[in-house]
Amino acid sequence: MKRLMLMAVCSALCMHSAFAQAEDELLVAKLKKEEVPAVIIQSVERDFPEMAVTAWNAIPVSMYGEELIVRSSPPNKNYDTYSITLSGKGLNSQATYDKHGNLLHFTEWAKNIPLPEPVEKSIGMHFPGWAVVGDKEHITVKRGNHKRELYKVQLEQNKERQHVVMDARGNIMKQGGEGMRKAEKADTK
Repeated sequence: MKRLMLMAVCSALCMHSAFAQAEDELLVAKLKKEEVPAVIIQSVERDFPEMAVTAWNAIPVSMYGEELIVRSSPPNKNYDTYSITLSGKGLNSQATYDKHGNLLHFTEWAKNIPLPEPVEKSIGMHFPGWAVVGDKEHITVKRGNHKRELYKVQLEQNKERQHVVMDARGNIMKQGGEGMRKAEKADTK
């Protein structure tokens, strides 16, 4: 239970750090490569050999029994969790490691990729008359042995736009935008 709670908090912090670019971010300690333990560097190089590290960060969290403590900086800079930002050919990633170099979680984002057939069919069935425009994102999230693939698409119809997130089977996970609200109102009339 403790490990699950720590992984959930670390995942949330990593997702937050991937989108938060502020220099004064309190939940992430920016590190130079020289400050990162060798075991973390070796693990990143092994797990992501084709990608370049763009940021080394530490997440200052520790578990004490059932208590999760977030600190601005732990004593002696001994961190338990590291967040690594990577980029590669058309791909960006965020990975979280424990202090022993074990990969706890990673998320990958790829843009302008072909959509799988179930996703295309689902769009046609659930959004007739809407066209896919702009970037198509393939998002892979892995936590432990569980891997989940999501597709984020932007749809347009009559100058109205909305975003839809689907799993690889075409199940709608999230949808929204101005166009969605107008389309829902039209369906109820």
